[in-house]
Amino acid sequence: MGTSKELPKYKCHKEVWALKIKRMEAIRSDSQDIVGTTMFFEEEGYSSIEISGEYFYKHKPKIGGYYVVYEDGYTSYSPAEAFEGGYSKVEPEVVREGRKYRLQKLYLNNLNFKIGDEVYYSIDCIYFCSRIGDGIHIEEVENYPDYWKRIK
Repeated sequence: MGTSKELPKYKCHKEVWALKIKRMEAIRSDSQDIVGTTMFFEEEGYSSIEISGEYFYKHKPKIGGYYVVYEDGYTSYSPAEAFEGGYSKVEPEVVREGRKYRLQKLYLNNLNFKIGDEVYYSIDCIYFCSRIGDGIHIEEVENYPDYWKRIK
């Protein structure tokens, strides 16, 4: 008999789309067989999804687990512990190019600016003001809506 050894180990580096299952409702035939299931999700703003009986019996999804869609369109199910241990959420990238703000009210941190000054997104997390030839960090603009009004 051969020597057994540990299987080769792999690390996941894929990106997938997934929703956490909040509730499921069986879709039954006249004979009460499960012919599909409607999944409802914890994340706000997503419609329920109807899955086939074939998917249900193959993947055996459970409440609290994840409905997963891979890049090639393949759909699967992952238990919460396995999914949350192997994936972290990718936050959508904020596109700031073309954004403009106008100063509505003065505040102490920006003594060089005047009411009505406009800044536009430049580079390196800076909004640039042509009048004073200087920039201001994005957080000082975007986190103070009482002072800076987005105009574009």
